[in-house]
Amino acid sequence: SAVQKARDFDSGAHETLFEVTSFGQFVPRAVFVDSEPSVIDEVRSGLYRCLYHPQDLISHYEDCSSNFARGNITVGRKLIDTVKTCF
Repeated sequence: SAVQKARDFDSGAHETLFEVTSFGQFVPRAVFVDSEPSVIDEVRSGLYRCLYHPQDLISHYEDCSSNFARGNITVGRKLIDTVKTCF
């Protein structure tokens, strides 16, 4: 099958950078996280949206406005639990 051929390719070394979907397609291993939703929405609706799983595109509904404390203590803490579920 196409999935088995994809998994056998390069003795599995490709799995460090890519995942193999159930259709035998290689997709990058990446998690996009941003407190600003418009940035992640660009990836969700952009040209390469089919490369990434929607679960790996994580955003919050409000920006930190370049405020480190806000990003680290409030908004960042809300996002970290969501990020942990990806792994």
